[in-house]
Amino acid sequence: MLLLAAVGLIALLLVGPRLVDAYANWLWFGEVGFRSVWVTVLLTRVAIFVVVALVVGGTVFLALMRIRA
Repeated sequence: MLLLAAVGLIALLLVGPRLVDAYANWLWFGEVGFRSVWVTVLLTRVAIFVVVALVVGGTVFLALMRIRA
């Protein structure tokens, strides 16, 4: 139980500041009337992350399948 609490606390310490920063940016860009710019940046980052994850994951998968064969 203590290990689960420690993992939860570490996850919160790692993710918490990112969420607070994202929320602050959401509010600020909305206040100055450029929320769509922030949404575009966010969606671009997510898209790049997904593409890179698929390419790297596919490469690792193919390499592991080649070793196995």
